[in-house]
Amino acid sequence: MKQAKGDDRYVSNFTRLLIVLGVSILIFFTATLYVVSLYFSDLNDNAYVINISGRQRMLSQSAVKQIYNKQLDSTFKIDLVGLDIWQENHSLLSGNANNRVLGSILNTPEIEETYRKLGIYQEQIIALAKQKTKLQTQQLKTLSEIEQKYLNGMDAIVSNYQKIHEESLEKFKAIAIGSLLFFIAAVYLLLFVFILPLLNKIKKNFKESRTKEFRNQAVIDNTEDAIWSLDKNFNLLTANKTYLSKISKIDSSIIIGSNVRNRFYFGENIHDYNNVFEGKSFSKTYKTIKSGVTNHYELHFYPITENEKIIGCCIRQCDVTQLHKTIQDLQHGEEKLREAQQIADFGNWFWNIEEDEIYISEHLNNIFAIPKEFQKEYLTFPFLVNLIHPDDREAFDITIKNSIVSREPHDIIYRVIVGGKLKFIHQKGKAFYKDDDALKAYRMAGTAQDVTKTIIANQKIENQNKELQNFIYILSHNLKRPIANILALQSLYEEGDNETNDGIMTNIQACCVALNTTIKDLNLSLSLKEISKEDFTEVDVCEILDDIQVLLNKDIIDTKAKIYTKITQDKIMGVKSYFVNIFYNLVLNSLKYHNPDTPLTIKISVFKNRNAIVVKIEDNGLGMLLTPERKKKIFDMYGRLSGKTKGKGLGLYLVKTQVEAMNGSIDVESEVGIGTTMILHFREEAQPNEDNETEYAFLGN
Repeated sequence: MKQAKGDDRYVSNFTRLLIVLGVSILIFFTATLYVVSLYFSDLNDNAYVINISGRQRMLSQSAVKQIYNKQLDSTFKIDLVGLDIWQENHSLLSGNANNRVLGSILNTPEIEETYRKLGIYQEQIIALAKQKTKLQTQQLKTLSEIEQKYLNGMDAIVSNYQKIHEESLEKFKAIAIGSLLFFIAAVYLLLFVFILPLLNKIKKNFKESRTKEFRNQAVIDNTEDAIWSLDKNFNLLTANKTYLSKISKIDSSIIIGSNVRNRFYFGENIHDYNNVFEGKSFSKTYKTIKSGVTNHYELHFYPITENEKIIGCCIRQCDVTQLHKTIQDLQHGEEKLREAQQIADFGNWFWNIEEDEIYISEHLNNIFAIPKEFQKEYLTFPFLVNLIHPDDREAFDITIKNSIVSREPHDIIYRVIVGGKLKFIHQKGKAFYKDDDALKAYRMAGTAQDVTKTIIANQKIENQNKELQNFIYILSHNLKRPIANILALQSLYEEGDNETNDGIMTNIQACCVALNTTIKDLNLSLSLKEISKEDFTEVDVCEILDDIQVLLNKDIIDTKAKIYTKITQDKIMGVKSYFVNIFYNLVLNSLKYHNPDTPLTIKISVFKNRNAIVVKIEDNGLGMLLTPERKKKIFDMYGRLSGKTKGKGLGLYLVKTQVEAMNGSIDVESEVGIGTTMILHFREEAQPNEDNETEYAFLGN
């Protein structure tokens, strides 16, 4: 109450001060405007006086000139009206003390004396002008002297007028500047001595008041939760809008001040209130079901104290339905993740490197068959390493350390012995750092999958492939000699004696030749897959292209093909004979399937791109319609998409086999009527060197 009265007093004083300040400013500006108006009024008078003074000089010269003209021409008439105006102006400037002009600040005793003398000169000139007889020489001389005196007098008056006017202007400026400085000083004094301290005091009081109001309001209204407070007699002391809105739908009779004993609608009961009145703070949950919809709530009870004595309690009801749903969704998600991990036979892990604590998922416990007594909250790195096969521990340790140092993800397969059985584990992971400049990782996370079945299946496939290779070797070896014998016997047969026998022998020869060719193809295919990286040498691409030009010279000339090359990477690790065959078959295909209506252009480029060497062979030939099935078939053994050209369809199969034997891959892009592009990738540690850095060079046609 005292604070409110103090605020009112400060407001009242501030209001009075503002009124006084406003009135002072109004008076100051009114006086300033009055002074300015007087100054400009005098300024107009001064200008009027100076203007008339200037005209007087002109009128005197005009009068003298007319006198001279009359001397030359007796018929010349003097302008008497002009003489009257000249006299009236002189009277206006000096003759009438009640005249407005004589009140000007320009009138001084010196000027009045000058006007008196000029009046005598003026009367003499006018008398000479009105004289009807011709003037004598002495009179003309006198006229000239009088005129000069008059002009000198008027010049002196005008000069004095201007000087007085300028002095008046300087005085006005000084007064104006002084008034402005006085006003600024007065405002500054009022502002910093009275207004600002008063404003700061009021601002402080208002701020304290608003802070208290804000806190109270925050408790009452600034939440979506229902909040209310009761005294120990269960009288409703305060309640926010949410509570009043909810309670009005249940019991409209409850308002602030109502007694709510035994009227509990929000899951609370008398025991809860008794506990909080005893000084206990606690929370509880409850749920409601309405129209099949379940809502979950939390109730928080806090005692209200005054002078260390409990006088009531405050209750807050929170709707936690969404939180409850989120928790359920998380639980369902975790259950689905567990199911997915069981199906895929993998789990996830997290390693706190700084604390050496490894947390693994439930299914990883099953994969590693960790005994229940060891399935504690977390594992340690040494414990995990002991689970790994002794022969793989060193490689595992080096891989993890290199991953941390290089900041690169790791991908490793290691073995564990579980229940006396060998398991293969495929682990992937990545280290994380607190910031980009951190030298030490603080955590690592990843997955681990049981790939035992996959490894065993791959081993079986590898064994089956070896058995198949052995079978082909045995088959080709056992068939070579019989086929050679049959062909030799067939060559001894003399045709012409029997047409039927001739036909049979021709068919036998064709079958033997085809079978022999098939055996050679199988042997060639197997031999390509037996190459190892130790057989690789540095191959010069330019030399290979020169060889290809020689081998296909006739075809290039027949098709009138133009071949362009762009080689920014001229060395590739591999087998030279393989590369010769690869370029030979791919260029030959471009020549075979050229568009007869379009000049054939073949572009060959070799360049580095990231960690691979790329070979592109592009043409503008017939092109083809590629579907996923057709794209796969084009690289199959004897896979041909049409029978329009000669060939067995073995070329691209051999190309693909040779490319893959050198750790490469091949892809094809084609469009009917546009052309075909063959793209080969050979993995190699290399920096980017895009193929557009140089122009194509013409190889020949």
